[in-house]
Amino acid sequence: MFISSAQSKRGFTLIEVMIATAISAFILLGVYSMFSGVINTKNGLENTNNNLIFKETLERLIAKDIRMMTAGVPLLPPPDSGEIRLLSMVTQNSLRFNKSLPVEALYYVDTTLDNGTLYRRERHLDMGYQMEMPLAKNVSECTVESFDGSEYFDGFAVNRFIFRFSFHINGKLLQFVTGRMVDTINE
Repeated sequence: MFISSAQSKRGFTLIEVMIATAISAFILLGVYSMFSGVINTKNGLENTNNNLIFKETLERLIAKDIRMMTAGVPLLPPPDSGEIRLLSMVTQNSLRFNKSLPVEALYYVDTTLDNGTLYRRERHLDMGYQMEMPLAKNVSECTVESFDGSEYFDGFAVNRFIFRFSFHINGKLLQFVTGRMVDTINE
């Protein structure tokens, strides 16, 4: 069989090229959508994981302060300008010295900047030092409620140190309960 040279040198027609381009575009679009979905899922899981780690870290810090509280009932002192004070106590949990040392710990939100920042201020009056540690930025709302045995309320019940902390950080609610029943605090 003999094929003419005009027939063997024939290229693709315009319709064949357009069909091949359309099929390639659909395949590439599907691959892009798949990778985009995987990346979005990965980012969402990382954000969720970071939020859970942050919540657990904050809960452990506050819980340790409350467990190691040594004197008096936790107070909500009157706020200074631009501060929302949440909790103040004397605790044996010194972060600066990383050991059991009596310090005054104050949790507050500083609202003087555009977005509120949650801080823990540690003070030791005898040693004359003060340390402030930022815990979270973009805190829009925060509340501390105590439990009296049947319900949560603003304020504190005598010898009840169970608290519900609620923070709105980056528009998301972070809430946890921590504390202890106390009969051994020296007043």
